Amino acid sequence: MDAFFSPGSVAIAGASKSLMKLGNVPIDNLLRFGYQGRIIPLNPDGGEIMGLRAYPSLEDVEGSVDLAVAVIPRENICSFLDSCGRAGVRNAIITAAGVRRRRRGGGEPAARCGSGREAQLRAHHGT
Repeated sequence: MDAFFSPGSVAIAGASKSLMKLGNVPIDNLLRFGYQGRIIPLNPDGGEIMGLRAYPSLEDVEGSVDLAVAVIPRENICSFLDSCGRAGVRNAIITAAGVRRRRRGGGEPAARCGSGREAQLRAHHGT
C-alpha cells in the first residue's frame, strides 16, 4: 500500500504539451505541492512537458513506476491497464469521462475490460 499512498514515482498518462489539457492537472498538482518523487509524463510524442521528460508509453520509462495516473478517454482504459501489467506497474488511478457507475440492482458498466490477456495481466500484476 505504500507504493500507492506514498509513491516514489508517478507516471501520468494523458499529459499534453498544451497546458490547458486536463492531463496536466496531476502534474501541476504534484509540482505545486512539492512532491519529492519522480514525475513521469506519458505522451505518445515524448519530448518535454512542463519541464519534465515525457515518454511515449509506460514500457519506455527507465526504472520502475510505483503509481500510474491516467486522465484518458474511457475507450483507452483497458489498453492502459494492459500496458500497466506489461510494465510491472501495480497501482493505478483512472480518471475517464463517460464511465457510468453500476446501478443498484444490476446493470452493465459502460466501460468493461475484456477477459483473457488483459484481465490476466491485471490480475497477475495486481493492478
